Amino acid sequence: MTFYLPFTRAWELLAGGALAGAFDRIRHDERASNWRFGLGAALIALSGAILDPHRAFPGWWALLPVAGSALVLSSPAARGSRRLLTRRTMVWVGLISYPLYHWPLLVLFSIVKFRDLTLLERSLAVGLSIVLA
Repeated sequence: MTFYLPFTRAWELLAGGALAGAFDRIRHDERASNWRFGLGAALIALSGAILDPHRAFPGWWALLPVAGSALVLSSPAARGSRRLLTRRTMVWVGLISYPLYHWPLLVLFSIVKFRDLTLLERSLAVGLSIVLA
């Protein structure tokens, strides 16, 4: 339930606001950017590896992907940012990410079915969501 409450998730938006407000005071040389990008990517990968439906989220676990994302976004001069995040596919995913974020078709199909979706049904819903986004 806390996943949808704005006062339990506001700090995530504030992290982005703090990054935007302090962006011009952050060192943007390649070495510092590479370090931040590497650490941020590691935090995002770690959160993807250890977070599962059995962990309380968005509790303190949300700190891993939020901090990782802030570090990655703070490092535009990093080789990883220049090579990975500027690829056409990554830009395309970024452009459609907002409509995909809430996965409306996954939620709708689960409600209509009254049960968990199978892997095939989830895959079809995600594919259709990408097409519609």
